[in-house]
Amino acid sequence: MRNIFIVLEGCEGSGKSTQLKKLQGHLPEAVFFREPGGTEFSENEMRRLLLSKDHGPRMSAFQHMNLFFTGRADNIREIVIPAHKQGKVALTDRFDASSFAYQIFGLGGHELEAHFESNRAFMGPVEHRPSLYIILDIPVEVGMARVAKRENDKKGTSNHFDTRGPDFHSRVRDGYRRFAEIHGPSVVMIDASGTVEEVWTKLRQTVDEHIASLRS
Repeated sequence: MRNIFIVLEGCEGSGKSTQLKKLQGHLPEAVFFREPGGTEFSENEMRRLLLSKDHGPRMSAFQHMNLFFTGRADNIREIVIPAHKQGKVALTDRFDASSFAYQIFGLGGHELEAHFESNRAFMGPVEHRPSLYIILDIPVEVGMARVAKRENDKKGTSNHFDTRGPDFHSRVRDGYRRFAEIHGPSVVMIDASGTVEEVWTKLRQTVDEHIASLRS
């Protein structure tokens, strides 16, 4: 039986947080965490720095990526590996595909692609890396309209990534699609422009089939 580590990814407004709550109810025995965040160190230090509207926009793509991978290595060591040792599914809200989409494509750090791959090589043992990436794909204008509505309704909080313009978010979407091309079999793209239930049906089926295939 292989280790199961599922990553849920998506652009702003893709409904990722809503779908994650449904997954938590669907997989009550799984170990969930988020990025930036996860361990106490990542939640209190990495998340504060990376999402801060004061500090985040001032940092370069290189600085962002290094901080993300610092927290990521901590999450693998402290959360993912212990979960796998107990035979549990590990599931995270964002992981390294976000660095590829946001830092390399969104922030224009294309020279960091080689740096990205070397960071992946050192973030943890191969057997504890993601077994499946699910990317919720949505047109930029639809996603940004959802973000604007969420802010108008005062639901949730925003960070400096939310407030960047449509060109940035279009590049992020391109980054996710490129990540999917490179990593092929381990990535599933789901159209997130439908209703919550329509997206959930596809997401649940994808997750259930993946878990069944690795536990058979």
